[in-house]
Amino acid sequence: VTGDDYWSVSQAGRRVPGCTGAVLPDGTCIAIEFPRVPPSFDPHPALVARRGGAVLWSLAEPDLIWSPEFDVAPFVVRDGSGTAYAAYAPETDEGRLVAADALTGGLRARTPGSFTIVGATEDAALALEGSSLVSVGADGVRRWSTAIGRPFIFPQEVIVDRARERAYVGRREVNRWRTTAFDTGDGGVIWRS
Repeated sequence: VTGDDYWSVSQAGRRVPGCTGAVLPDGTCIAIEFPRVPPSFDPHPALVARRGGAVLWSLAEPDLIWSPEFDVAPFVVRDGSGTAYAAYAPETDEGRLVAADALTGGLRARTPGSFTIVGATEDAALALEGSSLVSVGADGVRRWSTAIGRPFIFPQEVIVDRARERAYVGRREVNRWRTTAFDTGDGGVIWRS
């Protein structure tokens, strides 16, 4: 990333357009875009899958006019079962988490609420909702919620270990990092450092 320019490096060592979302094994990039359509040119977010520049599918939110702060697209993740997740308009009455089939773009669920996605497990998205870490399945149902005591975490502060069914959340306190390990099945705390 250079400023607002997302880029990557190909296997041949060339600079190519990057992906700000989830990358599938075949190179498909699933990311949030903000097409501005006439006549109003208002930003209506859409979850879009592209491969080699071609649009494979798009799942728009036509009833939502929203663009993120500083035009930085929110995090998009894919769980192990093939569902892509995106969250729009956090901290507004129109906030929602969207789950879509990663291969077809078919809508699986749209869950109202103020979410910030931070990771994905084998079968759900992990998101911050208020000051709680929540697990939301492809059906849109909140599977569990656990208080983490702060209203904001960055995705890079969360590591999901699908093999061990754990999520690790880091937190800097003054000059020291603290880590909490959560069970991704029920949200229970396994240990804290």
